[in-house]
Amino acid sequence: MTPTPREALLRAAVEAMLDPQALVEAVRDDGGRIVDFVFWEVNPAACAYLRRPEADLLGAPLAEVLPDLAGSGLLAQYVHAMETGEPLDVENFPYISGRYRTVRRFDVRARRASADWLSMVWRDVTDRHRAQQFASIEFSEAARDLVRLGSDALLDPLVLLEAVPDSEGRIVDFVYREVNQAACDYLWLSRGVLIGRGLLEMSPGVAQAGLFADYVRCVKTGEPVVIDDLTYDNEILVDTRRYDVRATRATASSISLTWRDVTERYLSAQRIVASEQNYRLIAENVGDTVCHVRDGRFAWVSPSVSGVLGGSPDYWAGRQLQEIIPPDDRPAFSHIVKTVAGGGVVNQ
Repeated sequence: MTPTPREALLRAAVEAMLDPQALVEAVRDDGGRIVDFVFWEVNPAACAYLRRPEADLLGAPLAEVLPDLAGSGLLAQYVHAMETGEPLDVENFPYISGRYRTVRRFDVRARRASADWLSMVWRDVTDRHRAQQFASIEFSEAARDLVRLGSDALLDPLVLLEAVPDSEGRIVDFVYREVNQAACDYLWLSRGVLIGRGLLEMSPGVAQAGLFADYVRCVKTGEPVVIDDLTYDNEILVDTRRYDVRATRATASSISLTWRDVTERYLSAQRIVASEQNYRLIAENVGDTVCHVRDGRFAWVSPSVSGVLGGSPDYWAGRQLQEIIPPDDRPAFSHIVKTVAGGGVVNQ
């Protein structure tokens, strides 16, 4: 059937829209209740935004294409608009993607087209929201610059994270509100890239590591976060690192977060442990008695001490070295100790 000029005009207008638009049909259960919608018509902008061709979308259930729609509460609002005929107009709606652990913001419009069809339009306003958040910082430009200069003098990374609540007030993400130069240098990202970005978008692993829950608790209770030697698979650096982490509540809805990469400290400690284990393995399997003395006391002695001095290694641990040195030999022994302490070698 040839479309009328009005129908042709409307279709051309829809296809030329920059915003995604879709016509969906209600899916009802045996009791007549709406439980889902299926795509009936979509414009090119909708296909581009959802990253699926028109052939894949037509006939597809809304719950399949957007699995987090029900949990966000938006599906219930679509059903209400369909059942009552009331227009749906939502601004700055937070939509949480469980698949990607990101939060996007949308302006949403929906109108009932018939008893079974609903027309919906949406616009992603996440960037607008981030810009508004940053612009709403209570500091003046001069004060902000002063704070930034002070934080830039720190050697450790420091960031200010602002909590992102959902429609029920639950914190579902944090956004970077301010970063110092050390944070930019460590993450290899500029301030322009970090400011306004979501924490879970940049580092989704903080949820699995338990850090996200710690940060939420810090905002709600004021309890600081103090974590040492945390193992974390850093998504930005694409490397497993170890961190000391500190976070404190900065305002009623933000935290100040700093971290220190202690990977080299950890690896050095591991090398020392391995070295000591090798040393003990050798010392415990030689016939001579080997002693480790610290501050004039036995810190460790090899098992062969039992045959030379009597008593177990545990007996001698912590005892004064002077106990086994005859009084007449102590001046000469003190000279030996000073020589060794100075880096010399004594063979007797």
